[in-house]
Amino acid sequence: MSQLIIEPYLILGEEDAPAVLPRLPVPGTPGAPSDSLFHVKEWVHMYAGDATSCTILRGKMSIDGQELIPCILKVDLFDQHPRSLLTEASVYENQAKSLQGNVVPRFYGLFQGQVSPGYLPSTCMVLEDCGDHMRSSFPDSDNDLISKLLDKFKLFHDAGLQHNAISERNVTVKNGEPYIIDLKLSRPHRCDRIPIEHGASTPDEYKYGCWELYEFICIFDY
Repeated sequence: MSQLIIEPYLILGEEDAPAVLPRLPVPGTPGAPSDSLFHVKEWVHMYAGDATSCTILRGKMSIDGQELIPCILKVDLFDQHPRSLLTEASVYENQAKSLQGNVVPRFYGLFQGQVSPGYLPSTCMVLEDCGDHMRSSFPDSDNDLISKLLDKFKLFHDAGLQHNAISERNVTVKNGEPYIIDLKLSRPHRCDRIPIEHGASTPDEYKYGCWELYEFICIFDY
């Protein structure tokens, strides 16, 4: 069974021994996960979690002792969001599996375990680090970036998914490439949109055939 080691583990404000979390099976995926050791040795806080959100860490991780790679850890410290993380992990490993590394971050696994005596189990999702959140609003962003993002949202829909939370905070940018993140509200979707050329007049919503992409393109008068 694969394991995640987070070292040093200071998230709770205590200098504990390294956290060792076994990997959880992801709903909808066949067979047992492969046996690998994921070792996070360097990390910094990005966002502190609360009753409605997870704690987000940015770190560097080795897989089976190989070279360190950038990663993001989405941590549910107090067992408040386990179902949400399981749902999101299932989306990554099922409908969005072919999109990993291009449209959405690579998914390395979901892990759960007790990190310190007396605390509830912590659940941690490990993802590829795909850069920082967008620095400007959609309308104020570079046209080339928005064109790439629209193409990726189309691929997301072509994979049978609707995101249900399109916003600047759910898009990151790395080396000029946008990535779609935060898939916990994503649901199966059949996209019946019609093609639209850039610069052409936008059709009525009912003619376009997809309300989510329609609302996105209307921001730019596509």
